[in-house]
Amino acid sequence: MKTLREDRVKAAKREGHIVIYSSLEGVLASFLSAYKAVHQEDHGHIAFYSAHPMAVYEKIKAEIKAGIQTADMVILPHYLVLQMQHEGLLRPYSSSETKTYPKEFYSPEGWASVTVEPMGIVYNPNKVNENDLPTNLEELTDPKWKGKVAMQSLTEYPEGMLGFYFILALKPHLGEDRWRSFLSNLAKNVNPVVFDCLALISRSIVRGEYHFGIPLTLRRVALVDAAEGKVEFLPLDDLPHMASFKTVGLMKNGSNPNTAEQFFDFAISKEFQEHIGQKVLGELPARPGVKTSFWVTTPNVTPTYYFPKMSDVQNSQRHISEIKHLGLK
Repeated sequence: MKTLREDRVKAAKREGHIVIYSSLEGVLASFLSAYKAVHQEDHGHIAFYSAHPMAVYEKIKAEIKAGIQTADMVILPHYLVLQMQHEGLLRPYSSSETKTYPKEFYSPEGWASVTVEPMGIVYNPNKVNENDLPTNLEELTDPKWKGKVAMQSLTEYPEGMLGFYFILALKPHLGEDRWRSFLSNLAKNVNPVVFDCLALISRSIVRGEYHFGIPLTLRRVALVDAAEGKVEFLPLDDLPHMASFKTVGLMKNGSNPNTAEQFFDFAISKEFQEHIGQKVLGELPARPGVKTSFWVTTPNVTPTYYFPKMSDVQNSQRHISEIKHLGLK
């Protein structure tokens, strides 16, 4: 008797095509290479597009509005996949591969985490004496750090919103009053220099142009640290272990649903997750029990606060207005 899986494989062969959009060029390249190596009999055509997260998001919305072909599947920062779920752009799908994942790592609404992205505050040890390092968030707002802190823009986001969602994720841990006080003091006393892109923050810290970066992906820090020895993670007493995801999602308006489901399953399969852990430099596989061979600044520790939550995305505009009112850019 034919199984649903066999039927889907045949349907995917008839489609013979998939369109994938991603802002994560390295993960996408590794994913496509691994898929082709495992599925050598699959000669379907793979089309892909890669750009900054917001450019991918705007492209998808424009294509849907115009009624033209758009992505079948996306691999994007978690906040953007949640945004698309919130706007009804994803389609439901329950993969058998998710049975080994924590419930926070996937949704039957059509997404699953592919990698875990630890996030935190970093500093240049060549610029800050160890005895002067802040031990909590409030000490980071000392006026002596004015002009020495780089931050991703929290209110404008041409290239991404990870910095905004990192700052927003502090609220449940600090409480409303402390969170507002921290942001207000940061704006008044330190006036962080804002960047659109996290990569630019990383490079500016390495060059010593700024002493602290809020936030950075700690995986990226590991790579810079190993090469340059100029960037380190700043653990703070009131900062929990925090991480986001790189997430795969299925698009409701895609033209090749069966092929997309095959690729979705492969992205979170043990096979590809082990490939990430062994061959994709610095990435943390999302699948439990799969280890990475590459050193990272912060491992996938427990407990870790994963962000953002859907409620953060649903109320993002209200929070952006609040942050502007507190004086941050």
